[in-house]
Amino acid sequence: MPSSDVSSDGSELAALLGDGGKGSPKVIPPPNFGMVDWGIYRSSYPTAENLPFLKKLRLRSIVYLCPEPYLNHEFVAENKIKLFQFGIEGKCEPAVEIPEGVIRDALRVVLDVENYPLLIHCNRGKHRTGVLVGCYRKVHKWSLASILDEYDRYAGAKARLRDKQFVEAFDASRMQRKGQIWKAISWWLRAFCDGQTLQELKSLDSREREIERAHGHNCRNSC
Repeated sequence: MPSSDVSSDGSELAALLGDGGKGSPKVIPPPNFGMVDWGIYRSSYPTAENLPFLKKLRLRSIVYLCPEPYLNHEFVAENKIKLFQFGIEGKCEPAVEIPEGVIRDALRVVLDVENYPLLIHCNRGKHRTGVLVGCYRKVHKWSLASILDEYDRYAGAKARLRDKQFVEAFDASRMQRKGQIWKAISWWLRAFCDGQTLQELKSLDSREREIERAHGHNCRNSC
């Protein structure tokens, strides 16, 4: 199963989340599932058997990259998940141009910490999802070789040259994460940690911001 430096495959997360004990639904991750970053996941189209697993992740948002109507509306409504749909055609023949404007709109959603925990998926979790994740990696200054290697590991024999060319040419210089990173981490930790751990994380973030403000004040007085 593909993974990045911070990613975890479905089996590892399933082990962390547990099966809830005897009689509880099994947690089965969707195919091509992985952790992209704190609070960001990717996968293929979740089926009914994958929903108990997704529920454990306490998702706030889903970025859906297909033009077809979404099939998991009931699950989204019941769990108060915000659905962002960006209809990108996934046909290989005839080749369909990847719409840069739509990718940028989707990337803005992915970069907004207020939307975490967030799942990105298309149909197979390979091409459209791979392009969006590749553009996310460019925002975070990954090398092109590492980005394309990750794309290849998810796409396998189905890798598409046009996807790689799009990611290579994508200008990420004006894109950046929106919001405080501790929020992304805290949302992810809620699946695994108690409230005390989250309070400690918030306190640490507050202390760091106080130090930064004090440093800035001292620097202005000494300059």
